[in-house]
Amino acid sequence: MPPLEIFLSSLLIGLSIAAPVGPIGLLTIQRTLALGQRAGLATGLGAAAADAVYGAIGAFGVTAVMAALGAVRLPLVVFGAGVMGWMAWGTWRAPVTERAAELRGGADLLRCFAGTFMLTLSNPATILSFVAVFGALAGRLQGASPWPMILGGLG
Repeated sequence: MPPLEIFLSSLLIGLSIAAPVGPIGLLTIQRTLALGQRAGLATGLGAAAADAVYGAIGAFGVTAVMAALGAVRLPLVVFGAGVMGWMAWGTWRAPVTERAAELRGGADLLRCFAGTFMLTLSNPATILSFVAVFGALAGRLQGASPWPMILGGLG
C-alpha cells in the first residue's frame, strides 16, 4: 500500500472510532461550554493524544504492552468508571449557568489536556478499538512504515 493510501485508510478508521459522541465527547462539549473554546480544544487534544498512543501501540505491534494492559484490565475499567462516575456526579450537581465561564489561566488548559489524556488512556473501548483495528491494518502492511497510519489515525 502506498503511504497516502495508508494515511487515508487510517484517517477513516480513526474518525470512525473517535467520532461517535461518547463520554469523552460529552466531556469535551461540557468543558467547551463551561470553560470556553480553549479548554474544549485542550480537552479534545488530550483525547486525540491518547488515541495516538494506542494507535501507535497497535501499529507497531507492541504485544508485550498490550498483554500488560490486558493483565490490568479490571483496575483500568474500575478506575475509568470511577472517574467517569465522579465527573458525572459533579456535572449533575453543578448549577446551570446562563453563560460560559471565563477561562482562568494556562494551568487549567494543561489540566484539561492531562485529565482527558489519562481518562482516554483508561477507557477499555479505546484500547480495544485502536489496538484491534490498527494492529490488523499494520499486519497487512508487511514492512511498511507505521507512521502514515499513526498520523492518519489522529484524524
